Amino acid sequence: MEENISVKLNSTKQYIEGHYKGLITTEIGIELVQSVIDAIEEYKCRRILFDASEAFSSATTAENFEFALQMSKMLEKLGDFRWAVYYKNDPHMYEMVYNMIVQSGITNYFMTKDRAIALKWLLDI
Repeated sequence: MEENISVKLNSTKQYIEGHYKGLITTEIGIELVQSVIDAIEEYKCRRILFDASEAFSSATTAENFEFALQMSKMLEKLGDFRWAVYYKNDPHMYEMVYNMIVQSGITNYFMTKDRAIALKWLLDI
Protein backbone atom coordinates (compact mmCIF):
# COMPACT_ATOMS: atom_id res chain seq x y z
CA MET A 1 0.00 0.00 0.00
CA GLU A 2 1.14 3.54 -0.78
CA GLU A 3 2.92 4.86 2.31
CA ASN A 4 1.01 8.15 2.25
CA ILE A 5 -2.36 6.40 2.62
CA SER A 6 -3.64 6.00 6.17
CA VAL A 7 -6.91 4.25 7.03
CA LYS A 8 -7.96 3.39 10.59
CA LEU A 9 -11.01 2.99 12.78
CA ASN A 10 -11.88 6.14 14.73
CA SER A 11 -11.58 5.65 18.48
CA THR A 12 -15.30 6.30 18.89
CA LYS A 13 -15.89 3.43 16.44
CA GLN A 14 -18.48 5.52 14.66
CA TYR A 15 -16.52 5.77 11.43
CA ILE A 16 -13.33 4.95 9.60
CA GLU A 17 -10.85 7.79 9.15
CA GLY A 18 -8.71 7.95 6.05
CA HIS A 19 -6.01 10.37 5.00
CA TYR A 20 -3.80 10.88 1.97
CA LYS A 21 -0.94 13.36 1.71
CA GLY A 22 1.00 14.09 -1.46
CA LEU A 23 0.68 13.84 -5.21
CA ILE A 24 -2.23 11.67 -6.23
CA THR A 25 -2.37 9.76 -9.51
CA THR A 26 -5.13 7.59 -10.95
CA GLU A 27 -3.28 4.49 -9.75
CA ILE A 28 -2.89 5.86 -6.22
CA GLY A 29 -6.54 6.94 -6.24
CA ILE A 30 -7.66 3.40 -7.08
CA GLU A 31 -5.33 2.03 -4.39
CA LEU A 32 -6.80 4.53 -1.94
CA VAL A 33 -10.38 3.46 -2.72
CA GLN A 34 -9.39 -0.19 -2.36
CA SER A 35 -7.74 0.50 1.02
CA VAL A 36 -11.00 2.06 2.25
CA ILE A 37 -13.00 -0.91 0.94
CA ASP A 38 -10.59 -3.25 2.75
CA ALA A 39 -11.03 -1.22 5.98
CA ILE A 40 -14.83 -1.40 5.66
CA GLU A 41 -14.58 -5.17 5.49
CA GLU A 42 -12.01 -5.43 8.30
CA TYR A 43 -13.73 -3.09 10.77
CA LYS A 44 -17.33 -3.87 9.80
CA CYS A 45 -17.95 -0.13 9.71
CA ARG A 46 -19.75 1.46 6.77
CA ARG A 47 -19.07 5.17 7.43
CA ILE A 48 -15.89 6.79 6.16
CA LEU A 49 -14.45 10.26 6.69
CA PHE A 50 -11.56 10.86 4.31
CA ASP A 51 -9.09 13.75 4.51
CA ALA A 52 -7.76 14.69 1.08
CA SER A 53 -6.85 18.22 2.18
CA GLU A 54 -3.13 17.58 1.64
CA ALA A 55 -3.51 15.75 -1.68
CA PHE A 56 -2.46 17.32 -4.96
CA SER A 57 -3.18 16.14 -8.48
CA SER A 58 -1.49 16.69 -11.81
CA ALA A 59 -4.08 14.53 -13.59
CA THR A 60 -5.61 15.63 -16.85
CA THR A 61 -9.37 15.89 -17.31
CA ALA A 62 -9.28 12.56 -19.18
CA GLU A 63 -7.43 10.90 -16.27
CA ASN A 64 -9.93 12.31 -13.77
CA PHE A 65 -12.76 11.02 -15.94
CA GLU A 66 -11.23 7.52 -16.03
CA PHE A 67 -10.65 7.57 -12.27
CA ALA A 68 -14.26 8.63 -11.61
CA LEU A 69 -15.55 5.80 -13.81
CA GLN A 70 -13.41 3.22 -12.04
CA MET A 71 -14.31 4.60 -8.61
CA SER A 72 -18.04 4.55 -9.42
CA LYS A 73 -17.79 0.87 -10.38
CA MET A 74 -15.96 0.07 -7.14
CA LEU A 75 -18.50 1.97 -5.04
CA GLU A 76 -21.48 0.32 -6.76
CA LYS A 77 -20.25 -3.06 -5.49
CA LEU A 78 -20.00 -1.75 -1.93
CA GLY A 79 -23.71 -1.49 -1.29
CA ASP A 80 -24.73 0.32 1.90
CA PHE A 81 -22.10 2.87 3.02
CA ARG A 82 -21.62 6.59 3.68
CA TRP A 83 -18.39 8.22 2.57
CA ALA A 84 -17.52 11.90 3.10
CA VAL A 85 -14.36 13.46 1.66
CA TYR A 86 -12.98 16.88 2.47
CA TYR A 87 -10.32 18.62 0.43
CA LYS A 88 -8.58 21.99 0.04
CA ASN A 89 -6.80 21.77 -3.32
CA ASP A 90 -7.75 21.02 -6.91
CA PRO A 91 -11.47 21.83 -6.70
CA HIS A 92 -11.96 21.10 -10.41
CA MET A 93 -10.74 17.52 -9.98
CA TYR A 94 -12.87 16.84 -6.90
CA GLU A 95 -15.98 18.47 -8.32
CA MET A 96 -15.67 16.53 -11.56
CA VAL A 97 -15.18 13.20 -9.78
CA TYR A 98 -18.04 13.94 -7.38
CA ASN A 99 -20.43 14.93 -10.17
CA MET A 100 -19.65 11.77 -12.13
CA ILE A 101 -20.20 9.57 -9.08
CA VAL A 102 -23.55 11.25 -8.37
CA GLN A 103 -24.53 10.94 -12.04
CA SER A 104 -23.87 7.19 -11.83
CA GLY A 105 -26.62 7.00 -9.18
CA ILE A 106 -24.48 6.82 -6.04
CA THR A 107 -26.05 9.10 -3.42
CA ASN A 108 -24.14 8.08 -0.28
CA TYR A 109 -20.88 9.79 -1.26
CA PHE A 110 -20.23 13.45 -0.42
CA MET A 111 -17.39 15.92 -1.05
CA THR A 112 -16.78 19.33 0.46
CA LYS A 113 -13.91 21.66 1.37
CA ASP A 114 -15.00 21.74 5.03
CA ARG A 115 -14.21 18.94 7.51
CA ALA A 116 -17.01 19.91 9.91
CA ILE A 117 -19.59 19.80 7.11
CA ALA A 118 -18.24 16.44 5.90
CA LEU A 119 -18.42 14.96 9.40
CA LYS A 120 -21.93 16.33 10.00
CA TRP A 121 -23.13 14.82 6.70
CA LEU A 122 -21.47 11.52 7.56
CA LEU A 123 -23.05 11.20 11.00
CA ASP A 124 -26.52 12.58 10.11
CA ILE A 125 -28.53 9.49 9.38
